Amino acid sequence: MKSDKKMVIQIEKNETLGDFIQKCRQQYGWTQEELGWRTGITREHVGRIERGKCVPSVQTLYDLEKALNLPECSLVKRVNGQAETDVSQESEEKEQVGRACRELELALAANLTKSNLRKASDAISTIAKMLNDTEMFLNKK
Repeated sequence: MKSDKKMVIQIEKNETLGDFIQKCRQQYGWTQEELGWRTGITREHVGRIERGKCVPSVQTLYDLEKALNLPECSLVKRVNGQAETDVSQESEEKEQVGRACRELELALAANLTKSNLRKASDAISTIAKMLNDTEMFLNKK
């Protein structure tokens, strides 16, 4: 029988939601199949969540919190926090690429003829378009 005391587990710095759920499950000594049985999802789905291959629905997060005796909404908050971290890292990477492109343009402008400068500028525009297309593709997933 479960205690009313909520489980407290230390969250590591770069730990994913899946890592955290796996750690909680292992604290109880449960298999993925047993956690799945307690939450109404398959062992395979538990495995995909733990490996970070899918993001569980809010209902599944709630069921996991109940089964693992975690504070209400703790997993939902964790998913939101992870998403915010991913977005801020992505924004920082975009800024770095933008700065690198501007620096490259300035360096090339100082040393190139007009013809070569046009080619370099076109190449930079192509790279920027490719990055934008990649971002749009990733956002569709």
